[in-house]
Amino acid sequence: MAEAFALRDGLLLAQQIGCNRVEMHADCLEVITTMNEGGFSATAAAPIYDECCQHWMDFAAISISHCNRECNLVAHELARRALLAKTSFVWVDDPPNAILSKEFFCMGG
Repeated sequence: MAEAFALRDGLLLAQQIGCNRVEMHADCLEVITTMNEGGFSATAAAPIYDECCQHWMDFAAISISHCNRECNLVAHELARRALLAKTSFVWVDDPPNAILSKEFFCMGG
């Protein structure tokens, strides 16, 4: 359910900053499969997926694909910090120091 909320928030952010062509990457296969199959879900997250589908249609071009969890560590660290602080974060320029000071970035190979 948390991953579905994250997808919804990402879609809303993309809309707010004026993006109309979006390529999303996630490490949650349920989210990827659900959205690639039209957003139909029999899980407790079904209402969130319904909302995601409504936002999904507003983009001129949009896709979602899988990335390994190791390549998604920055997102997980930011989500962890938001949960601990019980707030959300949006930054426009420099990223938070907490993610720059650690080895979060995936080194492809």
